[in-house]
Amino acid sequence: MKPLLEDIGKKKGQQSFIAFAINQTSFNFFWHYHPEYELTLIVKGKGRRLIGDNHEYFESGDLVLIGPGLPHTWVSDSGMKGKSEAIVIQFSLDFINRFIELDELSSVNELLLRAKQGISIKGNKSANVKEQIKQLPEKRGVVKITSLLHILNELSNLKSVLLTSS
Repeated sequence: MKPLLEDIGKKKGQQSFIAFAINQTSFNFFWHYHPEYELTLIVKGKGRRLIGDNHEYFESGDLVLIGPGLPHTWVSDSGMKGKSEAIVIQFSLDFINRFIELDELSSVNELLLRAKQGISIKGNKSANVKEQIKQLPEKRGVVKITSLLHILNELSNLKSVLLTSS
């Protein structure tokens, strides 16, 4: 099945990037890609995560960073009870390129290079950054931008696993 191109630009409008919560009965199959990076935190739910040629089980707490153009979807288990919730952050190359050439953000640049294959962030040390991600959709102005940069910097210091083949 060929992935569909999702137009993030229309959703983003004049914002430099978007951060939003998804709260629905289940995550339905939507095989798609877009030219933006995507950071997704599963707050509630379980099922299958498909990213490129990688197919894995996901559950609450799953945290993944996907690079531009990488097809992906999350699909809830059919027997799952309760709601499915996620926080999604999508940002363009144009936006992040303004920052990643700075020496202070060299570790973020390395993180984003790895994200081209999709990365899953693992470990107990990710609890603090997950709380920051949950709060990002409510932030506005400069605080929203600096919070994203802080989140990406924190992620660059955590253990991550490449998801797709090269």
